[in-house]
Amino acid sequence: MEDLKRIRSGFVGKVGLPALKGLLDDLWQHKVLSTDDKDTVLEDHTSRTDRARCLIDMVMAKGERASLAMIDCMLERDRELYLTLGLILPPSPTDRVDLKRIRKGFVKRVGLPALKCLLDDLWQRKMLSTEDKDTVLEDQTIRTDRARCLIDMVIAKGERASQAMIECMLERDRELYLTLGLILPPSPTDRVDLT
Repeated sequence: MEDLKRIRSGFVGKVGLPALKGLLDDLWQHKVLSTDDKDTVLEDHTSRTDRARCLIDMVMAKGERASLAMIDCMLERDRELYLTLGLILPPSPTDRVDLKRIRKGFVKRVGLPALKCLLDDLWQRKMLSTEDKDTVLEDQTIRTDRARCLIDMVIAKGERASQAMIECMLERDRELYLTLGLILPPSPTDRVDLT
């Protein structure tokens, strides 16, 4: 419930009408909302923001289980909104190293300044040698080739290097990190309390 309180104003301002109606349907299917609850949100309020405000307040009033269900439904229904609002779930062990999954998006989206910073960070962490840096920067002339070379090199070095690159990406370019679909690690103040 604390997470919904924290994101309330952002949710009201950012959720689109299609996502709002989808969340209503999802929460009804999960038996969090009744048909009367759905009707109250849709029929008693005419503006999108009033509907969003009514929905989130209604779910918070139903307690922790309802709040967690809404957070889960939001992740499934509108991942971009979920991440924009700063909601996080603890990563599962299978999500720890995602470089292979994000390779194509990384090559397409990483900018040259961020790429050079990632190279420096990985070199400072002793994940890359000076020769590795030179291979990426000097043997490749096109940004996408440099990005491809870096990510393939790090993947080949294993899980430890891959995890270091993900951490460096979060520190250097949070927007890229989120755009690629990586999930923020939980902090003690943001963790969803499942008890």
